[in-house]
Amino acid sequence: MNNPLQLILAYITLLSMAVAQESSYFLRLDDQIKMEVYMEEDLLTAAQIGKSGEISFPLIGSVKLQGLTVKEAENKIKDLYGKDYLVNPRVSLSVEDYAEKWVIVSGDVKRPGTINFPKEGLLDLGAAIAQAGGLGEDADRSKIIIRTIKGELKTASMDKHSTHTLTHGDSVTIRRLSLSKSIVTVAGNVNSPGAIDYPKEGNLNVLIAIALAGDFSEKANKNSVVVSRDGRQIGIDLSSTSSSSGKNFSLRPGDFVLVKENTLKSSTVTIAGNVNKPGTVSFPKQGGLDIVTAIALAGDFTRIANKKEVAVRRDGGQAIISIKDIQAGKRSMFYLKPGDIVLVKESRF
Repeated sequence: MNNPLQLILAYITLLSMAVAQESSYFLRLDDQIKMEVYMEEDLLTAAQIGKSGEISFPLIGSVKLQGLTVKEAENKIKDLYGKDYLVNPRVSLSVEDYAEKWVIVSGDVKRPGTINFPKEGLLDLGAAIAQAGGLGEDADRSKIIIRTIKGELKTASMDKHSTHTLTHGDSVTIRRLSLSKSIVTVAGNVNSPGAIDYPKEGNLNVLIAIALAGDFSEKANKNSVVVSRDGRQIGIDLSSTSSSSGKNFSLRPGDFVLVKENTLKSSTVTIAGNVNKPGTVSFPKQGGLDIVTAIALAGDFTRIANKKEVAVRRDGGQAIISIKDIQAGKRSMFYLKPGDIVLVKESRF
């Protein structure tokens, strides 16, 4: 391609493809974005999407961007500025740095494990398998199992005429042709995900299989382990408080074991206002956190706290909770969610 005109056209084509890809990208937590308004330098904003899914902008305040495409987010910000502050604002939104995305590739590949997405944001099945060292000699190329982060099952092949684009959290399992019925696959939040040979004596329980896969990772949710078998999904609780029946669950050749992530392990709520130790309160490992316990963990109410009107801010809305009514049994317990802000107001009397 020595023709200068052809070079220019090729560059324009590549540039337009990159712009189209970013415009259709769905914004995620931890994405680093940059927002500019033409001829309004004071409004320039560079920030990271936090746990609430929001970013705070000058004048218009916090705006939820998580789950929107770049173009949708850009239009939302434009409408908010145009409503009360600017006439026909020209807003430009771009992703400066993408949040880390990954898939898990296990089974008959040379280097099973977690594969990170490239910064451009797209990863297909062939590229993920290539990063995992390529297929093993006995790999079944015709029926590759893909489990989405929501638990949906799909099948794909490595036929040269087929392509499959992966999404964040997918688990890809490549079975062995000769051993596809004599292994179990352990994926998700274990330290060495992959295929486990089923013992010749014919007995393998789920805890031993997870131990052979390097044991639970730091983020593992031990009370949310799913075994897929013959099109069915079986939930198992392997937490320390569970009964022994789950821990002794026997696997069968061909089973797929998925250890889910404990999404609440590092989640927090913020307690502010008239408590003795305002700040963040972490959710317990088991997940549940009610408002009375959260306030107690923040040092309890101060002497002038208003126990009848405690505000809980969530997803842009606000609820007023009476702790006195809860303690008196007049209303049910109120449970918090990650990212909630609890504001204990001052008593008027």
